[in-house]
Amino acid sequence: MAGPKQTTALKSESRILTDAPNNLWYRINTLVFDMRHFKDSNRAESRDRLNSVCDSMYIGAPYFTDEEAKQIKKTALDGKTLQKVIQDTMAEKLKRRKEGDYDVCTGHDLAPIFEKAFDINHKALDQSKHFNNLLKNYGLELKDNKRFKGV
Repeated sequence: MAGPKQTTALKSESRILTDAPNNLWYRINTLVFDMRHFKDSNRAESRDRLNSVCDSMYIGAPYFTDEEAKQIKKTALDGKTLQKVIQDTMAEKLKRRKEGDYDVCTGHDLAPIFEKAFDINHKALDQSKHFNNLLKNYGLELKDNKRFKGV
């Protein structure tokens, strides 16, 4: 996959996100990867990173700076902001909770929203040796001029 599709807030062409300081595109993909692997017993680092996020939409530290988080939340998706789409999804989940059928799952409820917003194929991401090597060797902080251009 070549990279993210056009978004309003990030004004993202592939080059903008992949060349951003600290490789924002890499961190967005890592967030999606972590959401998909939260319950994977072999991926404790994914669970630890997600558990350290204090933002209710999971758009914050350690993945993003405050400024990056603001921009990501403004990203357009289906005529709404990403923030609004997530809020609507969570409101629906809370409504279902009152009816006795409630379980928010980052992998099933939130990850698909991010995947759609940024055109991320989570199966290709899982299979990407380049991405998995970066994640294993660097975690969220790419060093040594390493870059992630997408899968």
